[in-house]
Amino acid sequence: MSQKGARGVAGKRRKKQKKRKIWAVLPILAALYVLLCAVADTEHILPNTRINGLQLQGMDEREAADALEADMEARRRNAVFTVTAAGHTYQIVAADALGLDCDALAEQTVRRSQTSFLMRGFWLLHSWLVGYETEQLPEVKDEGVLRAAIEASGLLRAGTTTQTEYTIGEGKLFFHMGTAVLDSPDVQALLAAMAEAAGRGDYRTPIECPLTDGVVAPVDLDAVYQELYREPRNATLDPENNYNYVDSITGVSFDMESARHLLETAAEGSTVEVDLIYTEPAVTLRDLEENLFAHRLASYTTRVRGSENRRINVGLATDKCDGRILVSGEEFSFNQTVGEQTAERGFEIAAGVLNGKVVPAYGGGICQVSSTLYLAALYANLEIVERGNHDLVSSYVPAGLDAAVAWGDLDFRFVNNREYPLRINAWYEGDYLTVEIWGTKTDDTYVELETETVSGENDDLLVVDTYRKVFDGNGEQLFVQMEGESVYMR
Repeated sequence: MSQKGARGVAGKRRKKQKKRKIWAVLPILAALYVLLCAVADTEHILPNTRINGLQLQGMDEREAADALEADMEARRRNAVFTVTAAGHTYQIVAADALGLDCDALAEQTVRRSQTSFLMRGFWLLHSWLVGYETEQLPEVKDEGVLRAAIEASGLLRAGTTTQTEYTIGEGKLFFHMGTAVLDSPDVQALLAAMAEAAGRGDYRTPIECPLTDGVVAPVDLDAVYQELYREPRNATLDPENNYNYVDSITGVSFDMESARHLLETAAEGSTVEVDLIYTEPAVTLRDLEENLFAHRLASYTTRVRGSENRRINVGLATDKCDGRILVSGEEFSFNQTVGEQTAERGFEIAAGVLNGKVVPAYGGGICQVSSTLYLAALYANLEIVERGNHDLVSSYVPAGLDAAVAWGDLDFRFVNNREYPLRINAWYEGDYLTVEIWGTKTDDTYVELETETVSGENDDLLVVDTYRKVFDGNGEQLFVQMEGESVYMR
């Protein structure tokens, strides 16, 4: 073998030996790395970690938060901006406007050691060799506080544009007209400059106050009206609070056109007076206390016949309506008040009408209660929202004056359209069912009902129109209102 060949063989042998050494070392290195991952402390901050110049190495989350909090307080004590304007210098103390979420920052820093298992070793090595350093300084958290600090410094007294403001007193609305000043401090721009400087932690470099040519913004009279306007509200009862009294509210408004004219012609710096208009409610708390349920507005009685089960159903429905209170504007629903007619709720099977036929049904007979209540509501001159007639003429009220109900299908509803609350008194005694509506009479009107048969005697259907006639105390008819048309099978 030549000398050159021998050298080649020796070189190949050395390369193989080197590779074998590398492969032999790799498992050891891998094992050491896994061990490093295993011993990495995940409850404390990694080595060589600095935030805002603070060395936080080895601290747990609470210790780091406390250290950052102490550093923040020290920085806040020195947080005084120097602002120059028109040759004058002003000191603006910004401490109370600054803040830093030290707990969140400490949590975020500790989390760097809480990565996946195999990455923990990498970050531990990275911290040993390179370290980690960042800066998160206290920043402006409350612009309103900083604005107040600007005002307290006296900067704005050097001459600034003021906007129109308004106050209320002695039954008047006072508009204090703004004044425009040229080259006045631009407060919004100054706030932005201060926030930017705080982000850098720079409280040494004086800030030249930005200036603006002042403009007084026109008064948004519509916005003022919406803020000031208050609808008068009658005293009432609170259904959500055991029907306790709720005091009345006096309405407040002002003449928009008159106010607009005064503002358009007002000089800068002047004061404009606008008279407030107060509207008293129709029902005060004293009125309500003295007149609550003082008058029986209407009463109607029907005779109860039929089986014992039917009488039980009539009694149950009557009891559920008795004592029901309706505040002004509230709607009464017979179905919601009485509820579904089931055996579990005590209702019995009795005769009812379905598709023109008498059939047994739970709750049979309760339509006598809804019909009696319907007539009382008509005589009390209340607004009827929903009412339907039976397929057959009822035996307990005249044709055209019944109110059929069926759970999930047909309801009887009316609204208390009076200014005062109403109370329903209902009782079933002996063979008679009586419904009374109590409230407060505010006038001497009364109601008469009239029915008119509009179908012929030989027609298959009986058609009846019902009218409500309203009269004043002198018997003069005020109006006639058609309540509805009822169609029955003969």
